[in-house]
Amino acid sequence: MARFSTGLLCGLAFLFVGQWCQALDTTCNSNLVAYWGQNAFKAKHNDTNGEKDLDWYCTNTPSEDVLVISFLNTYDPMVLNLADHCFDFFENSKLLTCPKLTDQIKRCQDAGKTILLSLGGQEGSYALTSGEEGTELAHQIWDTFLGGSSDTRPFGDAVLDGVDLDIEKNSAVGYTDFVKTLRDLFDQDKARKYYVAVAPICPFPDLVMPETFNEAWFDMVFVQFYNSPCGVDNFGTPSFNFHLWDKWARYYSVNKDVKVYLGVPASTYGAVTGYVETDRLFEILDQLRSRYPSFGGVMLYDISESRPNNDYSKQVKDYLKEHEKCG
Repeated sequence: MARFSTGLLCGLAFLFVGQWCQALDTTCNSNLVAYWGQNAFKAKHNDTNGEKDLDWYCTNTPSEDVLVISFLNTYDPMVLNLADHCFDFFENSKLLTCPKLTDQIKRCQDAGKTILLSLGGQEGSYALTSGEEGTELAHQIWDTFLGGSSDTRPFGDAVLDGVDLDIEKNSAVGYTDFVKTLRDLFDQDKARKYYVAVAPICPFPDLVMPETFNEAWFDMVFVQFYNSPCGVDNFGTPSFNFHLWDKWARYYSVNKDVKVYLGVPASTYGAVTGYVETDRLFEILDQLRSRYPSFGGVMLYDISESRPNNDYSKQVKDYLKEHEKCG
């Protein structure tokens, strides 16, 4: 039987049945997520090579299932911070225009990759002050990055597959309304599957928006098990708390099938604390997978640190795939 590439099969599926093709299966425990856009390698190593173009990671040792473009770190007006990937702005605007990413995003999606936009992050002045602001922001995100339309779309006619909320500070007000409105908008585009992910820091309950976790539907939870006493480097001690996130996922989350990801640094430079070598990580993954039904895979921060670190992504993905369970 002839073998076809994922990209070709995705393209044929869209052409003949009008259904967008995505390789992501959120029921699996083998998914790998990585953040792209902050060029941490260049910043920390003063290396001129730094982070590659987005599509490079989809075609050269393409280990990741989900790539998260980071960050939209100001809401009003919307401001994208993509390190040194883009430099131009729309006229009379603080919003970057990044036409080179249009085809890069499409190439990644053609290869079966899921591309999300991350809101928030450690820096920036993002904040919502009311439910109404959350609803308004959802419409803006839909029109600017997802299935809607706008004259100021940073990535042109490329349609992202959803959003990630990396909300590390400021008020929690408005995020429940944001997610609920966004999901209503998703229903307008039946041909495409959209996702809402969230990336809390590991202390439980979430320090910024605990109510939203119990009120809004999330597909994936990328818990940052680093830069904290509950980090993965403290696995085996009472501080490490994946069990609390698993219990929340199965009993308190709106989506009882939500998956919890182990978020780890992709190198010793990816975070202040929390990095573990792959041999140790694989031991931890074995235990998480056997103990916790909500375990969905691994999240790496960030992708620029992974490849120079003996291709940490590939090592992790290969191991996850060997022990995959779906459904």
